Amino acid sequence: MTCNLGAYLGLKLVRLATLLAAVSIVSFTLVSLSPIDPVQAYIGSDVMRVGPEQRQSISAYWGLDKPPAEQFARWGSALLRGDLGTSMIFREPVAEVIGERFLNSAALMAIAWLLSGITGFTAGVIAAMKKNSWMDRLIQWYCYTLASTPTFWLGLLLLMFFSVWLGWFPIG
Repeated sequence: MTCNLGAYLGLKLVRLATLLAAVSIVSFTLVSLSPIDPVQAYIGSDVMRVGPEQRQSISAYWGLDKPPAEQFARWGSALLRGDLGTSMIFREPVAEVIGERFLNSAALMAIAWLLSGITGFTAGVIAAMKKNSWMDRLIQWYCYTLASTPTFWLGLLLLMFFSVWLGWFPIG
């Protein structure tokens, strides 16, 4: 039994590694074939202040002067070492930026999970106690409406309501 489980998990890990490698190669290829110059995108509106020597030094710093296969190998080896690079926006290691955002997202998810569990349990108890009453039908209508509403649309409506109309939260 454990041999079969080990073989099953091993096969799943091999498939996961193959999928991640394929997605990485396809993504890298698509980005490298993009007509957008990454140095130009980084410089932005300061294009008139940056000379060709500075552009070449930025390109060399990022390794864009190397062939695509060497760029991919350099990126892959850094990724395997756990080096995700430095964020151009925050000027911090990407792993730290992701870690900070992950903790905030996990806290928000835990609160949402707790509130939805309490609300769902309470609504279920009320609907069961008031079976076939107007309260039961109202809870059923709410549940069906919530289940059939696209989350992105509901999120936009909540942003409009709490951020734009009430002004309680920032939009971005």
